[in-house]
Amino acid sequence: MGIRGKTLSGTLALPNGAAITASAPLDLGMLAAFIPPLTATINAPVLSTGQLPDAATITYWVEGSNDAAFGNPVNIAPVALVQTGAGGAGAAVAQAVVAMPKKLYRWVRLMAKNSGLGNASEVSATLILDF
Repeated sequence: MGIRGKTLSGTLALPNGAAITASAPLDLGMLAAFIPPLTATINAPVLSTGQLPDAATITYWVEGSNDAAFGNPVNIAPVALVQTGAGGAGAAVAQAVVAMPKKLYRWVRLMAKNSGLGNASEVSATLILDF
């Protein structure tokens, strides 16, 4: 079975205020034990100053778990991307491509943490897993 060139993707509504949000988990199924090295691409949206005021940050990372409920999540791509509000203009579109570890978990999800003020809940970030 050829899986090269395939992708899985999911979206994440960004946090409102000082909060953390999680995307729905992506199920790698039994392939998690056999997947070749892959990359994760995080696409973060443009944010207005109302969504991300000056000096506020939204930090993105990727978690893995063998449990769909993420009872014991493992941070597999720590601090993959940070957006910072600046100049009274919010933050520009941002992207990060990170190599995933050789040991994968069945379930993978994108996480985002807002450091403080601002409501970015009406926009979303995406996680794309490239095989």
